Amino acid sequence: MKRLATFFLLLGLLCCLLPCMTPDTHAASSYYVSSLEEEHVLDKYGTCRSTLNITVDFGSGCSDFRIPVGSSIRNISVSGGNFRKRTSGGVHWLVLRDPEAYQGEHSFTVSYTKARLISVNADRSQTMTLPLLVPYWSCRIDKLHFSVSLPE
Repeated sequence: MKRLATFFLLLGLLCCLLPCMTPDTHAASSYYVSSLEEEHVLDKYGTCRSTLNITVDFGSGCSDFRIPVGSSIRNISVSGGNFRKRTSGGVHWLVLRDPEAYQGEHSFTVSYTKARLISVNADRSQTMTLPLLVPYWSCRIDKLHFSVSLPE
């Protein structure tokens, strides 16, 4: 019992220290997301319509802004900038570009659809897979609001 308690104590300590030991991936970013609001509306067929309202402070300037998104998205719309969908290193991105460089605070609204978020398990229960935050953001995010609406 003492070994088990020691194991969990060390595991808890490691979990607390791990964020301090990982490299700061946001240090190189000259911008940050001051607010990210994600709204996900799921229909009865497992298709999800996602809307992201993103407010970014670009500071003195940045010519492109990359938004990591999951694979297999469609019906993409972006307001607040021109975009291209790119895949690099297995990561899917929406790349927003401004040849004159974004400066100061800008807001973007990104919408897309993703199908087949619900899978049926062997016991006939259902599992929905929707990440709280898609990994690979290259800047810090100060505030996140996440909501999911399920069908009745």
